[in-house]
Amino acid sequence: MKIISVIIFALTATTASFAQKNETKFCLDSMVTVARSWDTVLPPQRGKNCFSYDNKGNNILQIDYLWNNEENTWKKYSKKEQTYDANNNLIKYTSCFWNEETNDWRNETKCEQTYDKKDNLIISIDYTWDRRINDWEIVEKIQSTYDNKGNKTTSIAYDWNDETSNWEKTSKCEYTYDKKNNLTMAILYLWAYKYDGNKVVQTEKAYDNKGRETVYIWRQLVDNEWLNHFKKEYTYDSNKKTHICSTGENGVLRKYSKVEYMYDNNGNQTMEICYHWDNTVNTWLYDEKYEYVFDLSYFKTNLISPAAENLVDANMRTTKIYYKWSETDDDWVQKTTTAYYWSAKSIEATKTKKK
Repeated sequence: MKIISVIIFALTATTASFAQKNETKFCLDSMVTVARSWDTVLPPQRGKNCFSYDNKGNNILQIDYLWNNEENTWKKYSKKEQTYDANNNLIKYTSCFWNEETNDWRNETKCEQTYDKKDNLIISIDYTWDRRINDWEIVEKIQSTYDNKGNKTTSIAYDWNDETSNWEKTSKCEYTYDKKNNLTMAILYLWAYKYDGNKVVQTEKAYDNKGRETVYIWRQLVDNEWLNHFKKEYTYDSNKKTHICSTGENGVLRKYSKVEYMYDNNGNQTMEICYHWDNTVNTWLYDEKYEYVFDLSYFKTNLISPAAENLVDANMRTTKIYYKWSETDDDWVQKTTTAYYWSAKSIEATKTKKK
């Protein structure tokens, strides 16, 4: 996870002094999800995610709540705190859970990240909270290297050995790119278990002339032969994208699932329909569906949301509805509804020279 802030300099010939201005952005404050119970007699379940930001628009805090129907109030459930460097790179994040017995937060996990001068993430160290010693325990480290274009070329994972107090290599992944910097291949090597630096997994991607992914293949090395284990194929229409997944064994792939994505004219994903392949009737059958609603009067350039939510919409998302297909009703049954709440916040604007 990395958030990069682009600083734009407006060059003038009058003076070299700079002024810092603020601009109004609309930040995602909270998301409230209401889930229908399997038993219609029971009240629906509710969850809420609340977000806070620093003056640069970085998400620094997330607190999750669950609704308590008996007490008719929100109860704390989990918390995530994030810290950034001067370049807005995420350098540390911690997760906690609320302890009802002690009425306090209980540490769970922590990650510390280091970047090079080009803001590439080069070291990531994961920790877990050890309640026996009441301190953080090192779990894993990942070191990455990059080419001069900023493409990641290798990632090496290490586990911490408490007995030797040393890092032990467990895996390495090598990445290959085409001339357009599209990731085309990754090869995974393992040192754990029965392996000793052997190649075990290979993934491959292909793209069309617009840079859109068309094929993803996951292969496993068996008796010195790469065998297809998973394949995802993409097709594109004007306002629709489809991918079909196939899985199998010993290199023989069979249809497994399909997802259709629908978009509006602004590029917002408005619907997602998931299917599974039924060999009995030899056709695709419904599984689940998502619908998305947007406020088209707000645009991406004026919106800020946590990177983890992956909101890449062109406009402000206001609602997400999740459905499950019911064979009994032969229709979609609404399961959850998520409402997105935004508010205006003054954010540090990019630096510009005074005239």
